[in-house]
Amino acid sequence: MINSYQKIYLEWLVDVLAYVVVLNLLAEHFNAYYIYSFTVSVMLALSMKLILVPIVYIKVKIGIFWKKKEGWPFRVLGILSKFIILFSSKFVVLAYLDFKYREYVSIEGFVSITALILLLMLTGKLLRHGYDYLGAINPVSNL
Repeated sequence: MINSYQKIYLEWLVDVLAYVVVLNLLAEHFNAYYIYSFTVSVMLALSMKLILVPIVYIKVKIGIFWKKKEGWPFRVLGILSKFIILFSSKFVVLAYLDFKYREYVSIEGFVSITALILLLMLTGKLLRHGYDYLGAINPVSNL
């Protein structure tokens, strides 16, 4: 039986490894992304995970808050609140990366950081979905 600490560890391990892969693939194939070394990409992946966890937590909590309210104005306010958080969080991420990794990492432009964050979140979700799917099927006994 997996306990909550193991789940958190596994989630962070999978996310950080996925972030490293995504970051290095983007740096290798697109000029908008520059990462000095593999070691920097690992530190960057850990930093991105540390930044994105509270952002996603806040987004979820605000979504829950507005879902408790009834009526279309509250639904609109909920969507608007989430959009503002996700939009402004890109600037927080860019500012942090510029402060911490100024000469070692370069991500040019708002579109590039938005694409990066969306790819990181999508990759993590796809990997978790695959993990959950594998846990739901019946195992083959003779493997």
